[in-house]
Amino acid sequence: MREKYINNIISALIKEYGFNVEEYEISEDNSKDWIVIRYDEGSAIVVIFSTLKDFAKKNFMALEYMRSKGIESLSLNNIILDDFKGEPLNLSGDYNYNFILLDSEDGKLLGQSQGIENFSTLIEKTAQGNKDIKAKKSDIKNSIVSHKATYALIIINILIFILSVYLSRSIVDIDIRVLLFLGAKNNILIRQGQYYRLLTAMFLHGGLLHVVLNMYALKATGEVVESFYGRGKFIIIYFFSGITSSLASYMFSKSTSVGASGAIFGLLGACLIFAFKMKDKIGKGFLKNIISVIAVNVFIGISISNIDNFGHIGGLIGGIIISWILFKEKS
Repeated sequence: MREKYINNIISALIKEYGFNVEEYEISEDNSKDWIVIRYDEGSAIVVIFSTLKDFAKKNFMALEYMRSKGIESLSLNNIILDDFKGEPLNLSGDYNYNFILLDSEDGKLLGQSQGIENFSTLIEKTAQGNKDIKAKKSDIKNSIVSHKATYALIIINILIFILSVYLSRSIVDIDIRVLLFLGAKNNILIRQGQYYRLLTAMFLHGGLLHVVLNMYALKATGEVVESFYGRGKFIIIYFFSGITSSLASYMFSKSTSVGASGAIFGLLGACLIFAFKMKDKIGKGFLKNIISVIAVNVFIGISISNIDNFGHIGGLIGGIIISWILFKEKS
């Protein structure tokens, strides 16, 4: 249960409150640890997880890491998840960090240091997966602010789709002539020198259902990847995957094709790399889930006709390669 509560908290902090995960090297024994962090104009809010045995060491190492980054204004919050059957931890005294005590069996809040009652209550709710209606509304706003690149791409795709609807006079099926005019992937035209189609094709969609499904998938995977890797690397991963998807489609498929799904498969590849690299820190549950999602989507693509499976695989491979290169320990 302890791992489940930690995963719930990390997921909520990343998706709903704009936090990121950073891995760093512990100088004492060259092992690695990680923190959940949100930067704000020279200051930072940091969340770490520990037990009764290692909370002091983790506090020290996290503080040293943040000092090495030159962060002067810091709120360090240590969530101690353990079985508190014995004497409770004494929270009295002056500390340069905050304590939040959660029972590892049921995720209940057992105590906190002074002044963070609201934050500790929020942590308890996220650990147990609880949210009220007011919090959900606030989450949407926070999600948009924290994932600007993801929502910018969604808006661009929708605007281009609206243009294609206007030109083809249909929202259900976009005229192939309109798609070719706007930059669909077409092997003959690419061989004639219209290489821009390797890029533009990823912003075009063949109909309403096509764009709705892709934008839903982009929101779900984009928010995760943008949180894990940061905005700049997310954009690199997205466009690199989209182009490798178009290249694979160009090399192995003669059909005209459009859609953001190749780039989205690249984002799944980025999730796969993160889950693999961080499996010792966040558990193997996320890795198993990502593998399952990729497998299901590949199977669906194979089972349904008129799906550019070469584009999907190309995007996935591209996302894995560029994410492996971009993923590195932050120090």
